[in-house]
Amino acid sequence: MRGCAILGNIMTLHITNGDAASSALSDAEIKGTMLSWDDVLHDGPYTSFYPERSFNEIRADFIDMSGWESYSKALKRLNQRDKQLQQSIEAKDDIVIWNTHELFDQLHLLNICHNMSQWQADISQVYIVFLPQLLPSSALCHDDLQEAYQNRQPLSVEQIQWSQRIWLTLCSHQHQGLNQLSQIPLAGLPFMQNALKRLMQEFPWAQDGLSLTERRILEAIDSGADTPVKAFKYVREREAIPFMGDVSFFDTITRLTSAPESLVFSKSQQPLSLSHPAQKQSLHQQLKVSPLGHQILSRRKSWLDHNPFERWIGGFQLCPGHYWEYIEGELRPYANNWGPLD
Repeated sequence: MRGCAILGNIMTLHITNGDAASSALSDAEIKGTMLSWDDVLHDGPYTSFYPERSFNEIRADFIDMSGWESYSKALKRLNQRDKQLQQSIEAKDDIVIWNTHELFDQLHLLNICHNMSQWQADISQVYIVFLPQLLPSSALCHDDLQEAYQNRQPLSVEQIQWSQRIWLTLCSHQHQGLNQLSQIPLAGLPFMQNALKRLMQEFPWAQDGLSLTERRILEAIDSGADTPVKAFKYVREREAIPFMGDVSFFDTITRLTSAPESLVFSKSQQPLSLSHPAQKQSLHQQLKVSPLGHQILSRRKSWLDHNPFERWIGGFQLCPGHYWEYIEGELRPYANNWGPLD
């Protein structure tokens, strides 16, 4: 194993889940070029009805519509990211994927492995580091990261194949395939099974039509964590493995306040747009659960019956007449759908 960034003509590219993780590696004096793979893949589409559109075009469109970044900037960033990885593969650089146990990272791993499969890449110089902690984390000191780097393992063909199978399952909306994959051992992917189970819990639950995050937001507000910032802390503390960043979380609150029959009211009685820079003052605005929200929280009603919505979750498209619901650990077609789902 090579323990330095440059050996002869060989360089090292480190793939992380964002700038904070990259900084943590640099602070630990792990040498090499850092590449952030920081797309929020638990939200938004992976595919399009227009086959000529690339994955990056689809994601850039979603990022733009979410108000996070303009289409042109997002597309340029995603294309440059892919190009940098391809160039490192062609140059036979060492490539190290730093992968933590959170859903955010597990979906990145699927995306990276799918790309390598599509490119028919030579993976002989590709390595992976599995970390059972978030990165950065106070539980990981510099010596821990150095040791993890020294113990990196070659990425295997089996890991690529499993990742490709899971990725294609998500892209093709195969709920039965996802149910199966979440229940079987996935060789070489130690964190994937739990991550898939957590992804499935973001679908509407059969009892109330809420995702797990939406239900916890209502519980947070109802228990006194009644601003977006307080609710974020409340929900994050109750996640076994936190994965959702503040922007996605605040967008979820925005959906709850802006629905035709909203579950959450703001003090101003106006819909919130918490991810927009001009709305930062709303992050400390007091919130309260609506009467309908209380009925749904007590599972006397289902939000699916009051809020026909369209949303993409982990590549799955949910829209009126075509919903999946989470029940007893698996996804099933919603009883009131208009037609069959896969």
